[in-house]
Amino acid sequence: MKDQHTLPGDLPGLLRRGAPVMLMHRVGVVVEDPLGCTSVLVVVEAGEDDESEPAAMSCISLSRLALDLTDPTGRLHAVVWRDERASKAPKPPGWAPVVYRVRRLLPLTDSEMAVLMTGLRAAAEAT
Repeated sequence: MKDQHTLPGDLPGLLRRGAPVMLMHRVGVVVEDPLGCTSVLVVVEAGEDDESEPAAMSCISLSRLALDLTDPTGRLHAVVWRDERASKAPKPPGWAPVVYRVRRLLPLTDSEMAVLMTGLRAAAEAT
């Protein structure tokens, strides 16, 4: 289900410092995001099943990362990204109350998450 709640990391301007990201089955956080760079410095958590995969800081291509929207901070980063682009993409019904909850880092119901994903995907397609 987590794959359904992500945005591609290579969307221009999406990933910024502090953004929670997914890299395959692992999660991490963006540490540095040089403007215009095709990769970012990311701290990736240790593997859950394998002690041999320690937490590591790596420079990773944006195309290999996805913004984690299951995390409240990830949702906030995504809404700010959409606002900064003043997207011409239509906002789905129920958008304003969902954004209200996202900006306060509140949990979302499944239906609210669906509204969020619809609005963000429309903005991503307009990019």
